[in-house]
Amino acid sequence: MIDHIFRPAAARDAREISRYYSEISQDLDDRFWKELNAGIDSILKNPNGQHSDPSGFRRSTWQNFRITCFMKFARDWFGL
Repeated sequence: MIDHIFRPAAARDAREISRYYSEISQDLDDRFWKELNAGIDSILKNPNGQHSDPSGFRRSTWQNFRITCFMKFARDWFGL
């Protein structure tokens, strides 16, 4: 698995989304975190399996919560 760093805005977004879902239902919030963590694990295990778009970012979209994760890896930034 590769090392990763989350942008502060991404962590903030996840907390805000979690707060919204927890106000509706704790089960919904739990399912949100489960899908988010599973999606991140999938990206980290297979970064090349994610769609690459013209901006240079890779994109992964998850179905249940319509989350789209944009990512850039060190090798993409620095040509590693």
